[in-house]
This record gives sequence, structure tokens and C-alpha cells, in this order.
Amino acid sequence: GGGSSSDDDDEEEEEGTLFVSEDPSSGEQLAAVPPWRGAIYPPTDAPAMDATPPPESLRLSWVYGFRGYDTRRTALWSSADDGFVVYTAAALVVRYDCDKHAQAHFKEHTDDVLGLTVHRGRGLVASAQKSFREGGRMRKPT
Repeated sequence: GGGSSSDDDDEEEEEGTLFVSEDPSSGEQLAAVPPWRGAIYPPTDAPAMDATPPPESLRLSWVYGFRGYDTRRTALWSSADDGFVVYTAAALVVRYDCDKHAQAHFKEHTDDVLGLTVHRGRGLVASAQKSFREGGRMRKPT
């Protein structure tokens, strides 16, 4: 019985030296200074700050991307003859002209477009957006 108590003391001593607690202000300071700090300097001839808005307003010129992660059939050929692909991207419906490499955008939706269909015989496209909350009540899009 006496031999086992000295073994326990040896284990406690080994455990006591195995882990060392350091003061948080000591030790290596990884990321104390961001690495980019030494490479970035303020400009020597920076222009004066001007808070006036630009003379032109923003205009959508091209849509990059497609919403397809949670939808089906939202990228469709409008017909086999005209070379248009119609697809959704956020709250937009995009018509891409493959021959001219040009886009046209339908921008009247107020929320994400989740449904799209094409009437190939008449060249019509119908789109549907998800419903939204207004004043705490669920509203269907109009």
C-alpha cells in the first residue's frame, strides 16, 4: 500500500511540470501586429477629399452569376431559333443573347426570383418571386 502513494506523488510532480501557465502578457505575440502594416504607407500626394456625389448615376450593365443553388428550371432557352437564354440572378431576370453577347434585364421584382417559365411559341417569359413580409404579415408578390 505504501509504494502506491509515492507513485501518486511522482505522477503529480510530472503533471505539474507538464503544463506551464504563462501570463497572458508574456510569450509570443502572434498577430499582435498585422503583417501588412509594414508594407502599407499613406500616399504622399493624396487628392483632397471630395464628398460630392459623382455626376452620373449607377446603371446595371452586366450580371455575373446565376441563382441555381435552391431552384430548378431557372435557366431556359427561350426558343431553339432565337439564341436567347433566360435565367435568374437574385431579384433579376436576365435574357442573354448568345449571338451578340449582350444582356437585357427585367428589374421589376422586389425579392429573389425563384420561378421562371418560357412560352416558346409566343416568345413570352413569366417569372415569380418569393413572398415577403410587410408589416408583420406575409404578403404574396403582385
